Amino acid sequence: MIDLNKLEHFLGVARTKSFIRAAEELHISQSALSRSIQSLESFYKVTLFNRDRGGARLTAAGENLLEHARDLVLAAESIERTMKSVGKGTQGTVKFGIGPVIASMFIPSLLARFAKEFPDIHFDIKTGNDEQMLKFLADGELEFVVIKASAEYQRQHLDSTFLMTSKPNFFVRLNHPLTFKKDAIQLSEIAQYGAISGSSFVTAIESEGFSAEARSIRPVAVVDNLSVLVDTVRKCDRVLVSTTAPTSYSITALEIEHLDQHMPGTDIAIYTYRGRAIQLAAQSAINELKRLADEQTSIMSEYAT
Repeated sequence: MIDLNKLEHFLGVARTKSFIRAAEELHISQSALSRSIQSLESFYKVTLFNRDRGGARLTAAGENLLEHARDLVLAAESIERTMKSVGKGTQGTVKFGIGPVIASMFIPSLLARFAKEFPDIHFDIKTGNDEQMLKFLADGELEFVVIKASAEYQRQHLDSTFLMTSKPNFFVRLNHPLTFKKDAIQLSEIAQYGAISGSSFVTAIESEGFSAEARSIRPVAVVDNLSVLVDTVRKCDRVLVSTTAPTSYSITALEIEHLDQHMPGTDIAIYTYRGRAIQLAAQSAINELKRLADEQTSIMSEYAT
């Protein structure tokens, strides 16, 4: 087995061409240094240095070892630096899964924040439905997932952290016919313009708690990309159903009468595999997602008032 300390001793002698100077630089006795080099020579059954009054000169075998020893020691130092950074949560690759519409809400801000404050933390993010995300989590491909909360998941060796309550809202372009209504808008009026949404809303309307009127809203287009949905409603009279507050000044939220009674909120949670440790960088990402969720909840509350 390669002993990195002995390789560093070897490199010290090769660099200084002297056992005396190398011992001084390495802060060990000359006899200890000699024993270390002799141990290497004995292990590899070669002579590494020719020793004479002029100092220590590398043999052909020593030259060969020198070529590899430098790379090995540098690699070891790099690993040590990396692992210390990983331990501090300032380096590493964070792998997590998230639903596509929620991703549109959080990922741009998350990546921008980390690019500025933790540039050595990299991300590998998967998007998909809840079942796909849970399989990746169980297989160890992801450290955590952001999906709809369910009591059933508690029985699947998962730990959860509440993120936010996701409530559907309706958005239209400025000067949309519904924006000129003086009376409160009824949910039934959405159908005449056609709703568009992400797939999460299609799944949600089948949940318990949604009224029959809410279930009657069948989107005419389902796209798991918030930017595409927003661009669409800006150009026509379609109505966007989204739990996300779109960052566009050219669309506005509709005030639907008794919306909370028709469409209750859906809890979103962060799930990790029980008993499986996550790296500090992943915990930092979770903390940032919680902060962004609080910010998003505040924005959506403003839409509702």
